[in-house]
Amino acid sequence: MAWPLTVFWILGITNAVNLIDGLDGLAAGICAIVCGVIGVFSLHTGQMTMALLMVALLGSLSGFLLFNFNPARVFMGDCGSLFLGFVIAGASIMCATKSATLVGLALPFLALGIPIFDTLFTMTRRVLERRHIFSPDRGHIHHRLLDMGLRHGHVVIFIYVVTLVAAGLGMFMLVVRHTGALMIFLCVLSMVVMVFRVVGAIRLRETIVGLRRNMKITHHQKARKREFDTAVLQMNSAKTFGQWWEAIGMSAGEMDLVWVSMDVTNRDGTVRTLVWRNAKQSPAMDDLIDVTLPVRQRRAGQLLRMQVGVAVNGSLEFSGQRIALFTRLVDEHSVAHLPWLTSGSARSFRAERVADWRSPLVKPVQGGASGSVKS
Repeated sequence: MAWPLTVFWILGITNAVNLIDGLDGLAAGICAIVCGVIGVFSLHTGQMTMALLMVALLGSLSGFLLFNFNPARVFMGDCGSLFLGFVIAGASIMCATKSATLVGLALPFLALGIPIFDTLFTMTRRVLERRHIFSPDRGHIHHRLLDMGLRHGHVVIFIYVVTLVAAGLGMFMLVVRHTGALMIFLCVLSMVVMVFRVVGAIRLRETIVGLRRNMKITHHQKARKREFDTAVLQMNSAKTFGQWWEAIGMSAGEMDLVWVSMDVTNRDGTVRTLVWRNAKQSPAMDDLIDVTLPVRQRRAGQLLRMQVGVAVNGSLEFSGQRIALFTRLVDEHSVAHLPWLTSGSARSFRAERVADWRSPLVKPVQGGASGSVKS
């Protein structure tokens, strides 16, 4: 597991430092503290080359902070933050591999506790909100502190203090062994998590609710996908307009729609309204979403108008998904996709049109399109 864990650690720390760089002087100050921690540990274990490297980086960051602290005159940018994160991640791994214990990895982890947990909680929050994990937001810990009323400089100093306390307490891991070092690590880790809990960056109850909601949405999407696949099979079997309309009614029933209607103009200019209603549902009009869909047909330049009613059932999103799938079904299997009739089948088509008028799915309307419809 050494190779994948090493890659995960380097990528994680590099991006954590980049994400915490949201205020002037914040990322540079945290990295300076981490460099000091790694430098002390390197001296403690006799790694003079690594200690010299960390002291040099600490000195450059200290000079940089004079111009980067609020109000900043020089900015780090992504290149600077990614470079610092990569160097710190690589240095901590090199210290851990040359040490007899995991303190070389635990100390930088505690010192980088704010960036690490901020990245972890931010990505978790975005996943629960069904957004991309790299989408921007104002849910970082420094944004939370600003929203609480703290000033820019006070927020940066507060995070400095938390980082120094975590790193300072973690230093006791150098003088204790085995169980004592593990207890110190867990206690400091709990303290950092408590800071995020106090500022509101994480809410256990909201996280549980979000997980349940996402599981429910995933289950609903799978069910709608199965219904859509069944409806596609029914639409593919339609060869005439009567079969197409019957497949529309069966598909609407599969997708749990309330009603579907469409006005059709005959060749003699009269208008008939085709109506399908779901006998299992009778919701109030206030709980319905009424959508009008343009349906392509074989006559050039003409569009049919189909009206669809969908029950809300407590979730606009679920209703919208059913409408979207039904819209896709009608678009991909419209009347224009039906095969053209040959002269030998014209008589059977006329007989089928007469049968369509007697079908329970098709109801004629007397007096044109403005007449009433009864199912």
